[in-house]
Amino acid sequence: MLKHSKKHGNLHMKAIALLSCLTCCTAVSGIASVPVSAMDVSDSSSLLTAIGTGTVTLTDNITVTAPITITGNVTIELNNHTITYAGNDDASGSVIRVEKDGQLTLNGDGVITGGKSTSGGGVYVAEGAEFTMNGGTITGNAATDELSAFEPVAGFGGEDLVIDAELLGGGVYVAEGAVFNMTGGTITGNAAEKGGGVYVLGTFNISGSPVIKDNRCNGKNEYLNNVYLEENRKINITNTLKDTAEIGVSSALDDLANGYEFTNGYNEYNTGIASG
Repeated sequence: MLKHSKKHGNLHMKAIALLSCLTCCTAVSGIASVPVSAMDVSDSSSLLTAIGTGTVTLTDNITVTAPITITGNVTIELNNHTITYAGNDDASGSVIRVEKDGQLTLNGDGVITGGKSTSGGGVYVAEGAEFTMNGGTITGNAATDELSAFEPVAGFGGEDLVIDAELLGGGVYVAEGAVFNMTGGTITGNAAEKGGGVYVLGTFNISGSPVIKDNRCNGKNEYLNNVYLEENRKINITNTLKDTAEIGVSSALDDLANGYEFTNGYNEYNTGIASG
């Protein structure tokens, strides 16, 4: 049974999940469009030359100084490694940008971290693009214009971050006309004014064991801000949710606590709702 509860102004679909984090890094500069079919990536040169479509498997941790840009049909196998954005204090960027007509699938344990952009610090999903998250952890990213103030920390808990209004989607930004499918993985420890975890203007589909929790508003630990649904947007439950699924939700309509139905497909795929 799935449990909806009200906590810190958010509704939660109750459950739990684990995440993985790794060690050393390899630097990469420039914008990368990833990847070619079935390529192992361990350093800057192999990442930058993996242009096209297909599957990339990380064999080392990688640091990027500009967004990884996805324009084709791409699968990234994190393989227990980390992709870190490490731009200069005066240069912002999402860790990954999925551009129009691009399709990104994220698999395996590993971490996407360090992004700092006004929209989509971790992953920006543009109009006409699609992002499917089956695994991995998106953490330590922010939608911010205070670029030098944010130091990514897994699970958050660093210095307070002052964020102005309309800085959207610390972990993932889903543009109008974009699609975000989440069947697994964890989005946690990110920050934004709206949607510290995920900001939804487009389509958000969930099933399986997605976890979106402990994301923050304005970098203040007392203000949870996980999934933010713009007006008339809903979360589409497309298949059964496991007991480990957990998602905190807020909405532009400000009436989630008054019985507003913020999902489609819940009754079809889940057996009941517990109060409390």
